[in-house]
Amino acid sequence: MKPLIHFAHANGVPSKVYQKLFDELQDDYDIIYVPLLGRDKRYPVDNHWKSLTRQVIDSIVRQSQGRPVIGLGHSLGSVLTFQAALQRPELFSQMI
Repeated sequence: MKPLIHFAHANGVPSKVYQKLFDELQDDYDIIYVPLLGRDKRYPVDNHWKSLTRQVIDSIVRQSQGRPVIGLGHSLGSVLTFQAALQRPELFSQMI
């Protein structure tokens, strides 16, 4: 089984923009990601990005099937992934 990467994108840049990166990694890693941060009413933009951090956590829980993930993010996605790892370290095998 390949290691599992969870990716969170930068502010205003949907994850599908990174498809070429995902394509380069897919031989060695399984990739899951948050499709679009900040547009889901369940996760409004708020102080300290608490709701967006919850969106990252929920994305991991929903897609990882209980496998620990390698946390990877770009810009805002990195901050949210880091905050998610602080709140739920058991979801992560490592961080990049």
